[in-house]
Amino acid sequence: IQTLSYDALTNAAELIEQDEKYTYLAETYYLQANKIQRGVFNSMWNPDEQYFVSCLEQDRAKKSDKMLPVSITESTAGRMLNSKIFDNLPEEDKKKYIEPVIKKLFSDKFLTDAGIRTRSRDYKYSLNFTDYHGSEVSWPMDTYKIACGLRKQGFSKLAEELENRIMNTVNLAGKYLEFFFVRDDGSAVVNYDTKKDIETTEIMVAQFAPEEDQGWTISACHYIETVRKQGQISETQGNQPEWKISLQNSILSSIEHAPLCKTVEEL
Repeated sequence: IQTLSYDALTNAAELIEQDEKYTYLAETYYLQANKIQRGVFNSMWNPDEQYFVSCLEQDRAKKSDKMLPVSITESTAGRMLNSKIFDNLPEEDKKKYIEPVIKKLFSDKFLTDAGIRTRSRDYKYSLNFTDYHGSEVSWPMDTYKIACGLRKQGFSKLAEELENRIMNTVNLAGKYLEFFFVRDDGSAVVNYDTKKDIETTEIMVAQFAPEEDQGWTISACHYIETVRKQGQISETQGNQPEWKISLQNSILSSIEHAPLCKTVEEL
């Protein structure tokens, strides 16, 4: 919400500042955006985890109005990469915040065959069922938004890795599912049945079964296919800072590559 608000205010200011009549309003929007930006980096960055927290909560134990970070590691920090909130930071600060977030997303805590888990694998046993946005699910829409952020920040090859995982899993399932169940080893569950009287070697107690033909899964796949057909998917690293080139190469050498499968046999 904070990054969306920051982007909305910044985009609005950039539009209206072109008209002298609204210069004062643009300045107000920029001030509000800067306040949000400071709040995000001062209050939502967890230096111990080297990651952004998802939200803040009131300090109920001390019955005060002080807001404390909720230190549950979720994929939402990855979606921040598609925001303008990093754009005006000095390069060293961009590296400070962006590098550890990307490293964590591509660790075995988050990365799966289907994409990014919505919550770190560390919290798998915090509940006795598979919850809607938990450690055992990966949402194509969420992974797609993270891929967009990676591309925006100059990590096009890492973005392709996530996009390939989305497309391969959707094609293997033959359905545009709302989310995919993922196992502890990162493999995706593409075939399942909600009936209780069938013989099976694997049972998952889940909060919800994913909806089929989900609009945002369809739109994510459609965008990936369209952009690739137009030949716009790859970007050069020529103008990227050395830390970005090094980080991308390091991650690519440490993960199992996910090529885009084009046949049933490959899937």
